[in-house]
Amino acid sequence: MSASAIHAQTTADPAETVTAIFATLDEELRELHLALRVELAALYEQDRAYRDERLLLESVTAQDPLLESAQRALMRLDAREGKYTLALRRYQELRARLAHELNVEPAAATQRLYETLRAARVAQTQPSNLPHALTRLIGRTQDLVAIEKFWRRTRLVTLVGAGGS
Repeated sequence: MSASAIHAQTTADPAETVTAIFATLDEELRELHLALRVELAALYEQDRAYRDERLLLESVTAQDPLLESAQRALMRLDAREGKYTLALRRYQELRARLAHELNVEPAAATQRLYETLRAARVAQTQPSNLPHALTRLIGRTQDLVAIEKFWRRTRLVTLVGAGGS
């Protein structure tokens, strides 16, 4: 809201007008600060600095538990770590809080993420005949990320090449 709009809504008392302007600016700066911190968390995610990403997002959601972009990022991070139950619980808590405080449903993007995570949790709990990895692939982070991207788009990924190279 502009300063002139605030002035038009307040009484002729200049002190009240200034107080209202500063309160509006303070809220706008707070929202901008939180949005920038969510963007920084996305950069942490790109750099695979997941611990820093989590700490930042948890700090943001502690300040504003209704900020869906931060909640979605935490849900994705929980899922990446295999914590689907935590991610789904996070959604349920957000949904309840939005309904209670604002009488609204989560945004469509948040609902889609929830449905995707529900399906992934079901798929994760289904038994597989593949053995569990006994060792980690050292120095193959980029390759693993590329394989993960393919895996998300299709049900079958074939890796070709000499083993151990």
